[in-house]
Amino acid sequence: MALSNSANIPDLKGNKEELAFGVIQAEIREMRKLMEYNLHERVRPSRRGSISAIEFERITNQLEKLQNSKRIPMPERMELFHILIRETEMLMSNCEEKSDHFHFRNMMERIHRAMNESH
Repeated sequence: MALSNSANIPDLKGNKEELAFGVIQAEIREMRKLMEYNLHERVRPSRRGSISAIEFERITNQLEKLQNSKRIPMPERMELFHILIRETEMLMSNCEEKSDHFHFRNMMERIHRAMNESH
């Protein structure tokens, strides 16, 4: 197979630095998500059946669904984020294990970042 034309780099209109910065931010968010997931997975097997682990998994799943759902109107979306924050605070305040408290505190930070990214 022979190509009739050589490959060309597309000419991007607009601010190339802004586009590059957006790509870097997306990569950093993805790396942060992977690191948080790996941190949680490292500790989780020993406490797999605990209420804290089950609740952490439930809130994680709800947060990911909320982040991926673009059809929810902004006021409703913010209310759902606030519900997750209240649930996480309640669980964090009732933790007996220091590691569980740490995980719920990190979850709280994830929820706040997701709220800021939604604006």
